Amino acid sequence: MSGLFALSFPLLEDAESKDPHELFRAMDEKRAKWSLGLEKSLFNVPFVYRMKDDSMAPLIQPNDILICMASRLSPRQLTGKPVLAQIKGGELAVRNFNCDDEREVCLLTALNPSLSPILLEWDALEWVHPVVGIYREIDYKSMGA
Repeated sequence: MSGLFALSFPLLEDAESKDPHELFRAMDEKRAKWSLGLEKSLFNVPFVYRMKDDSMAPLIQPNDILICMASRLSPRQLTGKPVLAQIKGGELAVRNFNCDDEREVCLLTALNPSLSPILLEWDALEWVHPVVGIYREIDYKSMGA
């Protein structure tokens, strides 16, 4: 028997304004029970997002698949980490996250120096989930293969 197995993760598309937990709830019950024991908890489970822009280059490139963790981490626990955040109004942003507990604001900072940081009050965010991994396809054509 092989040690390989397949897991399916919901892909959060840019046009969707749902919390990733809603994607899991929308999955059929049989698949949800098979996939990572989601019937027990809808938190601390992975979902994926396809990077749309170069805001986090060179670390994250356009079309990279980001593995995010739907979690209930506090703003303080997310500070200094790359996150996928949904800003109220529907915009999704992948940025480094920093918070200021006293002023109840957060700063979303791009690695790309041509983009300005986004300063928001906490209540301007629908949700924020950490990016825990990156999947990038190998471009064999650019390698001359």
